[in-house]
Amino acid sequence: MKSALRYLIPAGIALLAVSGSLWSVWHPQVPRKPLTVHCASLQQDCSFALANQHVQVRFASQPTGLTPFVLQITAPAKQVAASFSMQGMDMGTIRYVLQPAGQNRWQGRITLPVCVTGRQDWLMLLDIDGKQVLIPFASTG
Repeated sequence: MKSALRYLIPAGIALLAVSGSLWSVWHPQVPRKPLTVHCASLQQDCSFALANQHVQVRFASQPTGLTPFVLQITAPAKQVAASFSMQGMDMGTIRYVLQPAGQNRWQGRITLPVCVTGRQDWLMLLDIDGKQVLIPFASTG
């Protein structure tokens, strides 16, 4: 009995590992493309619908490299995060988890780095309860 268990347990573990690998081959995870939203000005309310929910995005001031600004989101959500990048430029990971501010409002204090090439074109990727929104914007200085 003990010798049978000695072989059955590793065989069972190996079978689970193989079946998990086959599942990922038969049912691959297709990355979802984020919704892209273009806003005339993020210093004014930028509104859009995400999964039939109204969302507003606003910067409290014009973003400037190395100067903190406040990002405000209004959305019925359990968790909101924002990450910042540049198209074709590795700026490292710049991700902020926004804090609840009551009545479906979220906010975070954001500091963008300065790009050594002088570029100021940013991509903000919002993650609102696992749903993603991409918003291009420009900073100053």
